[in-house]
Amino acid sequence: VDGVKALCELLRHNHTLKELSVMESPVGPEGARLLAQTLLLHNNSLRELDLFDCELGDEGAAVFAELLRRNGPLRELLLRNNNIGPQGVRALA
Repeated sequence: VDGVKALCELLRHNHTLKELSVMESPVGPEGARLLAQTLLLHNNSLRELDLFDCELGDEGAAVFAELLRRNGPLRELLLRNNNIGPQGVRALA
């Protein structure tokens, strides 16, 4: 989670980044909440976020589902290999 906190601090001040890959990082559900909240409050440029293999699970999927509903600029969210089950899929649908 410390790495996600550092990333969030950078994202708060960056208004030009269009694509971000955090693949194969241990973000987890707690990190997902931090990252989604940062993007919701401070993102006006990020269009693509790759979270391949970040240990998000259903809880993290639900957090990013809400982000997609509320965050205008984000258009592509890649969630492969995150142990997302039926509950997470329903949240994303």
